[in-house]
Amino acid sequence: MGGMPSTRDLRRRAPWSLVPIVALLIAGCGLDGSDSGVRALVPATTSPGAEFDGADVEMAPEQSLDGGGGSGGVAVLPDLPEAPPPHLPQASLPPRDALPVELPTTAAVVGDSLTESAEAEIAAYLEGLGIDVVAIDGAENRRIARGDGPDPGIDIVGRIAEVAQPELWVIALGTNDVGAEVSPERFGDDVADLLAAIPADAPVVWVDIWIRDRQSQVETANAVLRETLGQRADSMIADWFVHGDEPGIITADGVHLTEDGRYVFAATIAAATVALFA
Repeated sequence: MGGMPSTRDLRRRAPWSLVPIVALLIAGCGLDGSDSGVRALVPATTSPGAEFDGADVEMAPEQSLDGGGGSGGVAVLPDLPEAPPPHLPQASLPPRDALPVELPTTAAVVGDSLTESAEAEIAAYLEGLGIDVVAIDGAENRRIARGDGPDPGIDIVGRIAEVAQPELWVIALGTNDVGAEVSPERFGDDVADLLAAIPADAPVVWVDIWIRDRQSQVETANAVLRETLGQRADSMIADWFVHGDEPGIITADGVHLTEDGRYVFAATIAAATVALFA
């Protein structure tokens, strides 16, 4: 990366990230800023798009769950959030002395609109584990390896890999692929293709899928995801599906994150990371 400064030089650490909090994160996660100077190392591929109005959404094949999307400049995270609200015990960080001795020092995160909405929380939780987020890129409409929306995840992985060598990759994709009604075989092939784009020795955390109104398709996709990821060493599923029906976590559209949901989503990623290196 040459003379590029690390994000530890660019971002203030979340004020709550080093405070020992009750160690409920792993049990609760169902395991199987604006002026802060935080920037992705790759161009963002999203601009604010249409939001769902809370009504049930009927989707035709190849239609995304995420609404609009476009292309933009370099992503800038907002200020890191305050401590998770006390009514969210499943969003607590473990005490520092309960963390694995060997955790990665850097990570890259690639996702869709869920990641986009929770970028600050994800960065704060990973920073709370002592992990620098060298790149984070979430975009509406993004699919794993293809599609007519923003550049797919496989392309973003390639761009990040050209300029950085993160020790951990966090992938939160698949929601829009299920929304596009891809076949299980094609879904598995796309997951495998994206994994092949990540250096073979790099650990991977992949967040699984929740869509309230597509439970059968989601369960099939999650099974394919687990099977495919299981063929790669040093990999872990972050079980987001287990949180889908918790009150106050998902918006009325059955897909996107509430304010509380952003904390729980980020905590789910952090919990899977801890479990992977335990």
